[in-house]
Amino acid sequence: MKKLICLGIVIALAGCSKKESIESFSWLSGEWVGKYDSVPVFEQWKPLNGKLLDGRGGVRTGKDTVFTENIQIVEREDGIFYLATLKGATSAIEFKFSGFKNDTAVFENPTHDFPQRVLYFKNADGTFYACVDGKYNGKYMKEGFNYKRANDW
Repeated sequence: MKKLICLGIVIALAGCSKKESIESFSWLSGEWVGKYDSVPVFEQWKPLNGKLLDGRGGVRTGKDTVFTENIQIVEREDGIFYLATLKGATSAIEFKFSGFKNDTAVFENPTHDFPQRVLYFKNADGTFYACVDGKYNGKYMKEGFNYKRANDW
């Protein structure tokens, strides 16, 4: 009887240890708009090949895009990563997905100058909040962005 109970516990625990996949971020697909203070910002995401969400984010002034970065969430053998490539850069800055904490997806790179974390939180109303945070020159900083679907703006 004890063996059956132990086996049941092992099976239950194995079922609880869900491995996250790129599907956990599929809700990001589409075009999003928001404001950082009064400055219009955007993110655009599209799924590619089942292991990648390809995107770009930026800042707009009127109809002109004045800042862009290529962004990706990619599933690899060694985990899920958020990649950010600034315009003109030759390589991406990588942030490894460390899990969901209080419904917030956390990507971390403790060796990066700023930010060290990228966070995404999906709100119940279909919007999302993204933020970057960490230390810069020894001082904690945080920049947050609220987004809605572009067709809801």
